[in-house]
Amino acid sequence: MTNDKENKTIKTKVEPQNDEPNEETYAAMEAAEKETDIYGPFDSIADLMVALNA
Repeated sequence: MTNDKENKTIKTKVEPQNDEPNEETYAAMEAAEKETDIYGPFDSIADLMVALNA
């Protein structure tokens, strides 16, 4: 038999530490809006992985 305490799932709520994005996030958002520093589309997952690992 198993113990009921062992089967219970512990649920926790993770609160964001900071509501304000950092400078790197703002830069990425701006680049996306201007469609700069964008890669793709990729013909295969292998091509995508090569770009990610570059």
